[in-house]
Amino acid sequence: MTVIDLNGDGIADYLVCQYGNETGKLCWYDGKNMQEHVLKIQAGARNTVVQDMNNDGRPDIVVLMCQAREGISVWYNLGKDVFEEHVILQFPPVYGSSYFTLADMNADGRPDILYTNGDNADYSYSLKRYHGLRIFMNEGNDRFAEKFFYPVYGASKVAAADFDGDGDLDLALIAFFPDEYQTPNEGFLFFENRGDLHFDVSTFKEAVSGRWLVMDTGDVDGDGRPDIVLGSFFKSGLGQRTEKAESARPVPMVFLRNVSKQKDR
Repeated sequence: MTVIDLNGDGIADYLVCQYGNETGKLCWYDGKNMQEHVLKIQAGARNTVVQDMNNDGRPDIVVLMCQAREGISVWYNLGKDVFEEHVILQFPPVYGSSYFTLADMNADGRPDILYTNGDNADYSYSLKRYHGLRIFMNEGNDRFAEKFFYPVYGASKVAAADFDGDGDLDLALIAFFPDEYQTPNEGFLFFENRGDLHFDVSTFKEAVSGRWLVMDTGDVDGDGRPDIVLGSFFKSGLGQRTEKAESARPVPMVFLRNVSKQKDR
């Protein structure tokens, strides 16, 4: 759910992804009277980003749809509670779309798309070489071109922030369905931005101790630098090779405190 004023009346509204299974929908509720506005009746709405995509002063809705019809759409705000869908990316139904966010990776003033696919809880559990992180660069007029792919088995979420203080965006990624026999473990990966979509990729040895399902970033300790918090979830029957994971002394949460020194920009 995203809480934000969509219709410009000064009252926060509620944008809800009702993921479902065979049924589901994407809708928003007017914060003034709780009237429901259905945008789409379709299973698989995963997450949304509300941002003015066409610079008309009104908040638009960008949504990732999963399940059978996987893709990313922009719902343009036409005013008076009316939104119009423009499909900008489509993916095969086996992709296992898991998350997306917007970030201006080349500092051209246009939001680019960071996308992960790695959902492996369906009927085709296997290590899939097309799972991973993709970056789609914004070319304008609803055109986004894939310019970067980093394969990660079971990729679940990506977050962007200037973690090292050098003025560009670094990335953090988690994978809920990594290959547990791969070394180093890719349940968590850090992408240090070197420019022009080149990254130094690393992890930490304790990453194997969790099955990372959720991740968020923010200045937890108040020192002005973005930190990372990881949350873990272990459950048998989700295609997990739990015999190795359980032997690694699983932990429920990890706090990654940012101790990097501020760099000259």
